[in-house]
Amino acid sequence: MKQLFVITILCFLFNCERKVTTLNKKVDIGVENIKQNLSFDFSIIERDKDNRPLKVEIDIKNNDKVIQKINYNPGFWLDKDFKINQKKYFGTNLPLEEGIETYHNFIIADFNFDGLEDFAILYDSGGNGGSFYSYYFQNETGKFNLDKNFPLNEGYFPKEINKNNKTITISNPIGCCKIETTIFQLKDNWKIISSKEENMNNDSPNGIWKTNCGSGLGSLTIKNKNASLVVLFNQIYIEMEEVKRYDFENGIAYKLKQIPEDLGSYGIKLDWSEYTNEKPIAYVKTVDENTLKFYWYGFYNNKTKKREMTECQFNQEQNISNEEIILKKCDE
Repeated sequence: MKQLFVITILCFLFNCERKVTTLNKKVDIGVENIKQNLSFDFSIIERDKDNRPLKVEIDIKNNDKVIQKINYNPGFWLDKDFKINQKKYFGTNLPLEEGIETYHNFIIADFNFDGLEDFAILYDSGGNGGSFYSYYFQNETGKFNLDKNFPLNEGYFPKEINKNNKTITISNPIGCCKIETTIFQLKDNWKIISSKEENMNNDSPNGIWKTNCGSGLGSLTIKNKNASLVVLFNQIYIEMEEVKRYDFENGIAYKLKQIPEDLGSYGIKLDWSEYTNEKPIAYVKTVDENTLKFYWYGFYNNKTKKREMTECQFNQEQNISNEEIILKKCDE
């Protein structure tokens, strides 16, 4: 029987020396557990001077009964409220999609090929190289333990997990122009069986891209380092330019290039002067010559420090929110 993991983020306000911000929000992460009816409660119990989490208590429950408590000390989280952004790869054939611009902070998978569910939790939000994770492994009794000898602990998330060969592959940028790919294999212990550096690819996925070449109103047009996007049909048309490339996953991040001139009655009311900054607003991954994965973040407001207009024309056409959108290359 398929059951549902439910992660509830609870932060209580204690009348003591440690000041804790209250978060009363339940998040259904859609994680299944075949053997147990498990759920995870996260309580942020201590914060630093910038209000970022320093100590987190993880209560692991089976049928609402606490069976294990984990005291977790993250490195550096940009998200002060730790909003759960989850993904489950265990028991599925889904390809791994964790990257620099697009990643999850709580991930279920089998990292040591023993057939048991393990989890990775965000350790450090990272920088240009990507995010870092702590890895907890489930043993035969159902307890989760941190394995400090795991080669990826407090490091990158894998690009590939191959259960047949018992290998894990990571890929990360080195400096401006190279990518390093390392393969670890588990026999008696973890060992590096391959490591290589490659030059980054500077090609652009030029062309017109839509959700549906016949009827799609939204479109993304890429030409070298610039792109134009129909954010909202008949209202908002913008020009973008590259911010950064992540060639290890064939990804490109784009920022708003300038205040748009072609605006409708709705678009003209937006605070464009605050949207013109270095923050990426869109991200694409090249799947093949005819397919892109598109991610729309929304405009970043310098004044409010928040994202605005977080859905675009593509979201409306595919009726999805804040998820990857598949685009197809269309004729000129």
